[in-house]
Amino acid sequence: MMWTSSTVVTKSECLLEEYATYGNAQCWNGAWTTSYTAGPSATKMETWRSRRDSAKLCSQFLSSSTWRVITELLSGLKTLRPLSELLDMVKPPPERGTSIQVHSTPFGCEAFLNAVTRGAVCGVVGKRPSLLLTDTATALGSEGAPVFTDGPNKELVGTVVCSVSWWRGEWVGLTLAAPLRAVLAAKLRVPPLHPPRAPASPLYSKILQIVDRTTLLVRCGAAWGAGVWLGRGHVLTCAHVVSSHASYKVSLYCQNKKETAMVRYKTKDDKAYDLALLYTNPDYWTHLTPAEFAEEPAEKGESVLAAGYPYFNENNLEDLKPTVTSGHVNNVSPSMIQTSCCVQSGFSGGPIFRITKELKVEVVATIVSNAKAQTGASFPYINMAVPSRAFIRSVQHFLTERDESVLSPIENNKEIVQSQWRLLPYRSKI
Repeated sequence: MMWTSSTVVTKSECLLEEYATYGNAQCWNGAWTTSYTAGPSATKMETWRSRRDSAKLCSQFLSSSTWRVITELLSGLKTLRPLSELLDMVKPPPERGTSIQVHSTPFGCEAFLNAVTRGAVCGVVGKRPSLLLTDTATALGSEGAPVFTDGPNKELVGTVVCSVSWWRGEWVGLTLAAPLRAVLAAKLRVPPLHPPRAPASPLYSKILQIVDRTTLLVRCGAAWGAGVWLGRGHVLTCAHVVSSHASYKVSLYCQNKKETAMVRYKTKDDKAYDLALLYTNPDYWTHLTPAEFAEEPAEKGESVLAAGYPYFNENNLEDLKPTVTSGHVNNVSPSMIQTSCCVQSGFSGGPIFRITKELKVEVVATIVSNAKAQTGASFPYINMAVPSRAFIRSVQHFLTERDESVLSPIENNKEIVQSQWRLLPYRSKI
């Protein structure tokens, strides 16, 4: 086949067009040219370079004008920088609580090109670490997107590896990101560096310290959830978390400690408010701080935090910390609070925190579940919690008097309340 100048230019234009539109392009802060979610591999890049080199060898058979057009077209094809240079540029993974932003192109649609979503690092997995859990709301097609610290500098710290996933029979609302420094060190086969990690703001770090000393992990058999430390050896959690307590022991984990507990009170299964009260030896938990419960009711639209344990490693209690997500109060009633915090299995029994203007950390509700469809699908950003005002007086009375009869109002038998918690419309009998 004889190549004419028009044939060569057309082939080159097709190559450049394929490179420019292939996959989901993401901006890497100007330092790293382009990343592709499903784009060209290094092998394909080398193929294009080989074609370019072959074209140079054949340039003597082409006219000068034709070769000039080819050179101009291929000059726009930027060469990817070495991974070692990117390793020097990437910053250490941020600590839990650090604000971040993700630049992505959801669904690979140009209309959403370089969309920015903000959130925070909710949890850190592994000692390196190997995975970051974030509550940034990303969509399919965001895989491969860069993760930056929020702020004027926007330092590159990771890349999205999973925006939507299915685990333990439910959709996971957390976006999973890989710390780029650890990934590149493994790829380049160099010893992983351990420079100081970017800390969260001093204010948020103080809030997290209170959350960590208040929120426990509760395990009963194969089930686990969260609990709130009340002091005097008592822990508040959900009844369905310890529904098998007659057959399996109940264990508590927090701050590098593990101890057993007994169930002092539990509402009936599948009945509002689905709460349980546990007791453990208080001498083992002197390092914890009793939760402070809010006196004022929650307000629609106010910012809140949710804490729980969607995952944990029983062999690594030293690094065990609750996952903390942020959101807002969507709806309020005397018997239920709905929030937009990302909640998964393992959050049941955990607290919903309010941060007051005086920077006090108060529990306004106890998480029970997220919304579920009849098909079993769950919606992690729509969840229900029991307002603290619905039970705290009975619990405080019990802690003082040790009279279990005062806890009976917690099992609310009003039909309107039971219907609400079954997510059914209430129909008056009148």
